[in-house]
Amino acid sequence: KLVSRAAGSTATVGDHKSYTPTISGDGNWVAFVSEAQNLVSGVSFPSGSTQQVYLYSVQADTIQLVTYKTGSTTTASNTYDTTTPTVEPSLSTDGRYLAFTTEADDLVPGQDTTNEFFLPFLGQRADAFLYDRVANTMSMITHVPSSPVTGGSDFASNVTVAGDGTKVAFVSNSYNLIANSTEAVESTTWDVFLYDIATGSVTLATH
Repeated sequence: KLVSRAAGSTATVGDHKSYTPTISGDGNWVAFVSEAQNLVSGVSFPSGSTQQVYLYSVQADTIQLVTYKTGSTTTASNTYDTTTPTVEPSLSTDGRYLAFTTEADDLVPGQDTTNEFFLPFLGQRADAFLYDRVANTMSMITHVPSSPVTGGSDFASNVTVAGDGTKVAFVSNSYNLIANSTEAVESTTWDVFLYDIATGSVTLATH
């Protein structure tokens, strides 16, 4: 069965490449990244927009856009920079929770990424996000302690949702994800962090 297909068709492929699929433990959900712009009807894409995250329901045989602009389910997020690509998504066993990283800065209301380091050859640094399929909500995982919508200072990657949907593990070289951090500003050291889905708190695993 073709998953990354044009809207309204079961056999026409999307108009651009799709990649990094992952399937939920119960086999009912498939998440993937795509640069195609014809997978969901009625969705508009900002000029130059690149990778978006999609969720496919095996039972319903439907595709939905996950990375839509906050406040508009028919407008894709502003992911422009292919130098920090959206990485492989991760699903909980029941497919309720979907974690991923992206450099988009319009996924949650009031999102602030102005404290992130920006280098011309690297572009905007990627943050990690969590989509709750049941509640239809998006949360920033890599946020500073003082604000759930303010991103950390640097890259996040390798997000993994626990099968039971309680935690998300990820790596980052941000220095400001936890209070009283001893990490150096603009650190080159990558650490492992744990995000608690129920509380929204971030803790350092590699201490």
